[in-house]
Amino acid sequence: MFSKKKKQFVSIVKQDKQLKLNYKILQDNKIIKEENSTFVITESTIPKDALYKLAVLQKDIPHTYLIGVFDSAAQYIIPSASVDVISYESVPFDHNQSIAIAKNELALANRYYQDSGIDYIVSAFSIIYEYAKEYGVKNSLVSLVSNNVLYMLILDEDKKVAFSKAKELTPFEKIKQEQFSDDEIVDQKLYDEVSFLEIQQFLNDAIEEYYGKKDGVEFIENVKFLYTLNPLSSDQLESLNEALMVQVDYEPISIQEYLNRFIQKQRLDGISFINPRTKSAPKSMKGWLLITILSLIAVLLVVYLKMSDDPTKTTENSQTPTAQIEPVEVKDELNALDAEPPLTLPNHVMLNNATKDRIKMHFDILPYDGIIKDLELLEDSATFVNYFAVPTTSVEEMQTKLLNIYKDSKVLLKHQNEALLNVIIENQGLVIEIKSIPYAKYDKEPLLEVGASTEYLTKLLPLRSSLKFDKKIQDENLYYEFTATSIVQNPQEFFDFVDRLSNESFSLYIDYPIVFSKLNEGIEVKYTLKMYQGTPPSPTLKK
Repeated sequence: MFSKKKKQFVSIVKQDKQLKLNYKILQDNKIIKEENSTFVITESTIPKDALYKLAVLQKDIPHTYLIGVFDSAAQYIIPSASVDVISYESVPFDHNQSIAIAKNELALANRYYQDSGIDYIVSAFSIIYEYAKEYGVKNSLVSLVSNNVLYMLILDEDKKVAFSKAKELTPFEKIKQEQFSDDEIVDQKLYDEVSFLEIQQFLNDAIEEYYGKKDGVEFIENVKFLYTLNPLSSDQLESLNEALMVQVDYEPISIQEYLNRFIQKQRLDGISFINPRTKSAPKSMKGWLLITILSLIAVLLVVYLKMSDDPTKTTENSQTPTAQIEPVEVKDELNALDAEPPLTLPNHVMLNNATKDRIKMHFDILPYDGIIKDLELLEDSATFVNYFAVPTTSVEEMQTKLLNIYKDSKVLLKHQNEALLNVIIENQGLVIEIKSIPYAKYDKEPLLEVGASTEYLTKLLPLRSSLKFDKKIQDENLYYEFTATSIVQNPQEFFDFVDRLSNESFSLYIDYPIVFSKLNEGIEVKYTLKMYQGTPPSPTLKK
């Protein structure tokens, strides 16, 4: 399917309230670049900032292939001959079996990935089976929790899939609503306990069902519990061993690693529930050159014909009186004298883009198992207040990435209970040198007083916002400084607001400090707004 030209493979993984992108660029089957990005999920579709990132990736490299997971308990492993082809989509699985998904369920999955350009959607069962084949698993139960769904396969003595099942676990939001609690740590602890009890009961019931299915089935010698997030405690593992009466091995798994293996194969016909998009081949240089030459010839021909047919062109027998031209020339000269000279003000487009990029950089650093409680950005520093599921090594990994941005990163506070680790990380001294403020030329706009400026800015702010005038400063130019507070549902909503500012004709930009805080109703953002205007006219004495 793939040529030996430059290709890009992107895996998309949902995990609780985060969406993780891993993208690799290959040339001649060698990885030349690999990066990761993390986005906060607040709605039932892919976050807008993630869609923007995917659009940029695909624009740069046309041969980009995207793969995601079908996250639902509504998928079944059944004999291939029993698949209802009218109501179900299916892919071949193991020894005359297929994974079947109702077409309406697959449509919901496609709707989630809408506008992303998804090429492949695979089942979590395929990931578990790939793991089992890799490690030669037999006479064992292999389970995986992914995006709040528990999947399990039982493999027999011949390493064939003998039993399968999936169950959706109670979501965190439901437990939180039923508890009416304002303490997120308490809610998280209760959620972990409920999830463990559901997992234990489900696996126990599945084993009993497997043994009762028919006589002569092989005894399950081992249970492999694969995890990505929220590892079980040692006490919970011991309880699981006792309840199932079999050895339980608790092992980490990288879903993205297996997705990358799938997508780099020559064909995914036996794995993916959808067909990949047709990739448009880039036009050759010769093609572009030919188009350019033909376009140039067409333009020259049009100009020639227009000049030939121009009835106003002067000839030896037709003279235009100069008196009719002179007033126009005089008027243009007077207009040039009266025109206001442009103003040199801070380039608000560049400043807003730089601020937006820096904010995105900090959100991308957040690991899988982390939740940002607060993020404070100053001109030369940043402070994170994060929650991590325990046990975790993500704090050290996060600091390693932060040291690519800041000269110093240190943990100010660590507080841990059975469920969560609360961490405050302070970072100082940007590695990249802070450049001086860029300037640009602006047309002179009518001078706005404080009241008019406040009204003007309020119309640009996100819907749930407040604005407070702080000060008026007159140096080379006049500018107003405001403090704004906005409640947004996701970071992209704030980024859209920044883009709106950049589209305005005034020199208007966001400045530090910028503080993000997680609230029940969304994300609160506090920030500074600066609005530059020209030099006000000097007062004149009345005669």
